[in-house]
Amino acid sequence: MFSPLRRLRVILFCLPAFTSLVPISDAQNVTTWHNDNYRTGWQQNETILTQSNVNQSNFGLLWQWSVSGHVLAQPLAVANVPTTFSNCTPSCNLVFISTEMDMLYAFNAAPSAQSNPLVWSVNLASQVAATAVDCNNLNGVTFGACNAPSLSNGLIGVTGTPVIDTSANTLYVVGAVYFAGQSPTIAYYLFAVNIRSGAVLAKTPITATVPGQTLSNACSSANPLPGNTVSFTPSYHIQRSALLLLNGGVYVAFAPLPETYNGRLFGYQLSGGSQLSRD
Repeated sequence: MFSPLRRLRVILFCLPAFTSLVPISDAQNVTTWHNDNYRTGWQQNETILTQSNVNQSNFGLLWQWSVSGHVLAQPLAVANVPTTFSNCTPSCNLVFISTEMDMLYAFNAAPSAQSNPLVWSVNLASQVAATAVDCNNLNGVTFGACNAPSLSNGLIGVTGTPVIDTSANTLYVVGAVYFAGQSPTIAYYLFAVNIRSGAVLAKTPITATVPGQTLSNACSSANPLPGNTVSFTPSYHIQRSALLLLNGGVYVAFAPLPETYNGRLFGYQLSGGSQLSRD
């Protein structure tokens, strides 16, 4: 049976020449999936690890953090984040974890903080008076993402890796949410969250219309009749791709489920620090 409580194992390294964990430098922030917009996974500023010190004796499990929900999105990290929280003052190295229960966490990565590592957390779905999508309790509602092999038989919330704009101390994240007894029942929301406090700065449902006659021919070369449009339908899409931050815009990609439908790509900007507007 699916259990909403999952324990994330955080594996960090400690080298013999150092008395504590090697600190995260500004150049080693992990603010997007696989380190850069090219998704290479390459940390170009790494100068410590070598073939001689990367071995079993220098690597291992140091501690574990408990979170609610499965973790499919890549955790992100930012060094020296100023906060007013007692366990992260005046600043600390934060690790951000999002889950399929629409939970977002910020943990203090310092070894000395592990007796009280959680700095802040936020339930994203509750910000819009909703819950994460429970595939086992949809009351007849269709949601194609429930058929995805890695997501079936559980809760669906945040799946795609968020992205962080360090210049604005803002993390962008997309969550699937469920409104019981409402229409639409299932929606995707884009949230902008302050990494220093966990405050939700802005939120918007992801909606759009495109030329087309049906979900399967929207945006196709079938030359749909003038004026015919098709609305983006969350029930037939999955937000699995990592978010992208580029030139001040946040880009969100959706794959279709079933695959005979069309995918979608959305671009948003945070305007005035309180409103997310679609490009």
